[in-house]
Amino acid sequence: MIPLMSLMIGSYIVTRMMIFMLSKNHNQYKSGIVINKLLAALTVIITVICVILIFRSSINPFDMESILKPDVLPSSSEKVEASEKTKDLDVGIENIGEKQAYINKVRIINLKAVETTPERIEVSGIIRNLGNRTLNKVDMIIYFLDKDGMPIFEETYSPVWVSEYSFGVSNKPLKPNYSRRFGYNIEDVPPDWAKKVKAEIADIRFER
Repeated sequence: MIPLMSLMIGSYIVTRMMIFMLSKNHNQYKSGIVINKLLAALTVIITVICVILIFRSSINPFDMESILKPDVLPSSSEKVEASEKTKDLDVGIENIGEKQAYINKVRIINLKAVETTPERIEVSGIIRNLGNRTLNKVDMIIYFLDKDGMPIFEETYSPVWVSEYSFGVSNKPLKPNYSRRFGYNIEDVPPDWAKKVKAEIADIRFER
């Protein structure tokens, strides 16, 4: 690009000299003026392009500071927070395993279902805590079976639930080796129910 610009500048100078030498011939003088203007315009354009290219080539396209900047290491507070989250996760996993093991110590005894009205069924029984910990909540699932003993309907019930939203005998904790009677009324049981039920403990909550 620079040699081309030099050539254009040289041509411009030569043209100016020719115009001076041919100034006595009017027609040749006018042609020289036109050529001179064209060369001058091209020289300016090429000069601007060269300046732009030189300026762009002087800019580093890579941000070397960001490339050479070392990775930011986590702060001590971030490490502590991550450690606490890991501990909470481990505790949660341990609690799940502990609850699953303790569920086997909670028994449902004398479960039965009676039609109190054509549209209402009363499910009753006894729940017993055979473990060594007090329970603040026990969730059970009651299954209604067809003639083949297959579940066709289910309800979730909490015979133990210590809460401000609960009331009656279920609002008391179930202590170790204690038993409690429960009764639960259910409506809209499917017509193909065969008057048979079964139940299982779904979840528990320990007293803190």
